[in-house]
Amino acid sequence: KSGDYSIPNTVTTICAGAFRRCNKLTSIAIPDSVTSIGDEAFDSCFSLRSITIPNSVVSIGSGAFLFCKQLKSIEIPNSVKEIGEYAFSYCRRLKSITIPGGVETLGANLFDECKKLSEITVTGEGENIRMVDGVLFSGDMTRLICCLRKKSGSYEIPSTVKTMDNDAFRLCEKLTSVTIPDSITEIPSDTFYE
Repeated sequence: KSGDYSIPNTVTTICAGAFRRCNKLTSIAIPDSVTSIGDEAFDSCFSLRSITIPNSVVSIGSGAFLFCKQLKSIEIPNSVKEIGEYAFSYCRRLKSITIPGGVETLGANLFDECKKLSEITVTGEGENIRMVDGVLFSGDMTRLICCLRKKSGSYEIPSTVKTMDNDAFRLCEKLTSVTIPDSITEIPSDTFYE
């Protein structure tokens, strides 16, 4: 498949690996009949520049947009309640993403190797995730999910935090120091990689 493609409105589920390695595909329009995007559904769609996710989608699978190297922005609608691990990893041109605050399950390593990610917007009324001073947390501030790559200077992790995602501070080259509270008992191996 190449160029632009509109998924038929009879489709309710985009199965795992459905468009994997369709590397000439540049744009996808998903109809509002779709409720689920499967694991690695668009994995390695290297030329994919644009995707429209409708307000009917409830779940986005693990690695759903893995290696979509041309995607620059993604808007996830408020209907989405689950986003699997590595969903946007290696989207190396991704600059901005909008995530609903009401998402209930957020997998680990969502933005691994997203070197240009400079803006995460949390929308909606939900309190399950929040952005505070350029850092993405769980709603209760016990999990530190991701620090924006542009963050600079020194940073003190809040004392409410108990866990950090594996790549939480990866590629944060402008940070000069990070203070870790006693509430964190384990630091994942790649937390400060590069």
